[in-house]
Formats: sequence, structure tokens, C-alpha cells
Amino acid sequence: MLIFATDLHGHLPSYRGLVRLAREEPRCRAVALGGDLFPRPGDLGGRDPSGAQARFVLEELGPLLRALRAARPEVWIGGLLGNDDLPGAQVALDALAEEGLWCSLHLERHLLGEFGGEELWIAGYSGVPITPFRLSDWDRPDLPGWAPERAPEAPVVSGPTGALEPTTCEALLARPSVADELRELTSLGDMKRTIYVTHSPPSGAGLGVMHGGRDIGSQAIRAWIEVEQPSLTLHGHVHESPRESGQVHALIGGTRACNPGDSRRQLRALWVDLSQPGAAPTRAS
Repeated sequence: MLIFATDLHGHLPSYRGLVRLAREEPRCRAVALGGDLFPRPGDLGGRDPSGAQARFVLEELGPLLRALRAARPEVWIGGLLGNDDLPGAQVALDALAEEGLWCSLHLERHLLGEFGGEELWIAGYSGVPITPFRLSDWDRPDLPGWAPERAPEAPVVSGPTGALEPTTCEALLARPSVADELRELTSLGDMKRTIYVTHSPPSGAGLGVMHGGRDIGSQAIRAWIEVEQPSLTLHGHVHESPRESGQVHALIGGTRACNPGDSRRQLRALWVDLSQPGAAPTRAS
């Protein structure tokens, strides 16, 4: 079994609940996190939000993961950053990785183990279609020639020291698109035996529905799933989507795609059967 949660935004009771479930379920073999792991920069105050997020990793997340590793050394633990996570915090995650406590998924592929008589892998992607929000480290044009319906008015990105620096929407649109970078994800290995975690959900599956009913899921991720047909994809980003659409998972062809919703105030996690990753997940909380 794999337990998946996303958009915890530094909420320690949700992290503690997740670790407790992973420790207590004897069949658990993996814990995967879908991005937006840390307190939001705007909630941290001060001039060094990147450093504050890194301290959260080392002082809060690290001890929880050490306790899980001590109790369940066989459980794989990993995930990726989301659009509210600053790249500067990756250094702290790398320190946890050196302890064997974390595997980073952005454009990387890791072996989970053998299930159903075959090896099963996990890989991921952090990029999101350009949002109207200021923080833009992970923003990308969704498709070549694409433009957002609402562009950020004063976007910022992390500079070399981790401080936030102004940029422009034109600079964001000049980046490689989500569709471009997904080709790199595809090249990592056999997609039929890989679970994919992307922070953004696909469009048109009831997994990226905002308040008011507008779907802001990625068209590029949707097209990629339709063509490549992995057995399972896991997503986050659009916190309210399960409440708006009534769906935490959907089929796109033969692919099971899931978004359990955010865990900012209460843990919302899903169990996935690793021997049948394309089967419907079950609620863990």
C-alpha cells in the first residue's frame, strides 16, 4: 500500500496523522507527498522565506520522518515541491535524503519495489500552468503558445540567495512549457510500471475544479495522460476540487487520476494498492 497526501502547507497535525497511519498500517510500503509541503511564504513573514521553509524541513519534518524510518525502515518516503514551495528549501530536503529519509521526485524516477510480480517505480513533476499568484518559481506555460487567463500582476521568483526578486509574465512565458518538460518525464523509463505524481491535476477530469466551477487543470498533463496511459497519476494544487466536483479520482482512458484535496487543516489522504495501482483508491482519513 502507498499513502498519498498533498498540499499540507506545513500543517503539523496533518503530518503527524500521516506518519501515524503509515506506522500503524502493516501493509504500507510507501508515503508520497504531492507538493506544497511547507508553510506559505506569505505566512512566514520576514525577508528570508526560503530559509524559514528550510528550517521547517530540518526542525519539524525531519524528526517526524526519522521516527517513521526508525519504526518502519522498509517504507519508501518521498515527494516533490509545489508552487508555494521555494526551491531554496530543496537543500534541506537533500540533507534528509542523505540520511535516507527522503527521495525527491521532480523529474526523477525511483524504485518502490516489486509488486504483482513486477518492479514498480514512482516519478514526478512540480511545474504548474502560470497562476495569478505572485510566487512563480514553478510556473510554466501549459503548452507552446499558451497564455494564462489571469496573469500575475507582479510575479516574483527566488534569486541566487533565496530572496524573492521581481520578474515579468513575459519571462515566465519564455520558459519551457509543461508539455515540453513532460517529455523529459516520459523519457525516464517504462510508464506502464511507473506511478506519476504531478502537482497540477489534469484538466477535464473533475480534479482541478475551483470555487465557481472553473477547471484550471493542465491541458498538457491531460493530453500526456491520454497518450501515455500510465496506470496511476497523483495530483494536488487545486485545494477545493474534491469539494466542488465531488470527485477524488477519475479515469482518463485506462489511467486512474487522483486528487484527495488539501490537508491544510485536516489530513485528507488516499491509500493506493500497489499490487493494483490502477484500482480505485480508498480514503485513509
